[in-house]
Amino acid sequence: MAQGGNFSGIYMKVQLKPLKWDGEGEEKRPVEALMILKYGGVLTHVTLAEELGRFFRYNMYPGEGTGLLRLHSTYRHDLKIYSSDEGRVQMSAAAFAKGLLDLEGQLTPILVFPS
Repeated sequence: MAQGGNFSGIYMKVQLKPLKWDGEGEEKRPVEALMILKYGGVLTHVTLAEELGRFFRYNMYPGEGTGLLRLHSTYRHDLKIYSSDEGRVQMSAAAFAKGLLDLEGQLTPILVFPS
């Protein structure tokens, strides 16, 4: 976004909030972040959510498209995507994760419910 990117329509807000930091002073850098996508309450079709995830993957790390996937392979067990308990929202979040991380298969196994 800072480099002139534009989201229009229902994609109104994207936030990255650092949760944990490593280092001190100028060496301080985030090691865990929360990505928040707000889309204005309009039902997101699963295919559209997956396309948005793919868009983020290709545009967050320009080039061959492998940067984010390398990051994911390093931190794959720590990546969490949160959503509300509504089924449609959970499916949209799972579809976004599928596109973002270039996952294959059905959406249902992607979903994990907290105990």
